Amino acid sequence: MCCNHGIHIQVNTEKSEKQNESVTVYWIDESFSVDPNTTSRKEIPAKHFNPILVVLLHAASRLVLTAAESIVTSHREGYVAYMDTDSISVPKHAREIQEFFQKLNPYENKDIQIFKI
Repeated sequence: MCCNHGIHIQVNTEKSEKQNESVTVYWIDESFSVDPNTTSRKEIPAKHFNPILVVLLHAASRLVLTAAESIVTSHREGYVAYMDTDSISVPKHAREIQEFFQKLNPYENKDIQIFKI
């Protein structure tokens, strides 16, 4: 299983015209200034930049991976061989995972598998 969500958080950098201005960084409950000499580039949101959508995609991806992991580990001999931020590799029970999520198939043709093995 894999999903791609990188374009929605893409930012491009360009040389800053205001190289000698200090930058204030706002964090959870505090803020701090950055040395003006280190801020020679600025980030510009790309065409499809949408941080809200990225957060939702990441959350949904984690939910799918957690559900898949739960299906596999509910079997006595089941285990996850590998998992990263957007994919899971299982030596057994892949068809069971595929069938579980097939109910969420958004396609008109229900024969299309939403997860490929």
